[in-house]
Amino acid sequence: MWWGFINCVFCSAKALELAKLQEATKQKDYEAKIAEFNAAIEHSKMDAVRVAAEERRKLLQEESKLNQQKANYEDELARRRYADQLQQQKHAQEETLRRQEESVTRQEQIRQQSVQKELQMREQERKSRIKEEAEIKAKVGIF
Repeated sequence: MWWGFINCVFCSAKALELAKLQEATKQKDYEAKIAEFNAAIEHSKMDAVRVAAEERRKLLQEESKLNQQKANYEDELARRRYADQLQQQKHAQEETLRRQEESVTRQEQIRQQSVQKELQMREQERKSRIKEEAEIKAKVGIF
């Protein structure tokens, strides 16, 4: 009978040890699943960081592209403004030159008219003097 009791205690001890082993195995399985889950979370976090970094890179690349386009556009505008300014200066210089040429032409006409008038006056004075001399000679010839 005591063999039965010992056998029963022995079986109980074995059963308890088996239960403890099963519980430890379940605990290890849970810990492995938790570790796997944590690894998946970390992997997801790393993927999120990688995706965010990629999106940031694309954003910076697009900003750079837009900044370059803006700089090119502003450069083109500056070139156009400069070309327009040069054209306006050229037009103003041409207008000034045209006015100067017109002024020179008017002055030359005035000078020619003055010379012509002076020649006419000299001619008229010469004719008057000849007429006076002829009248004087005629008067002298009569007396």
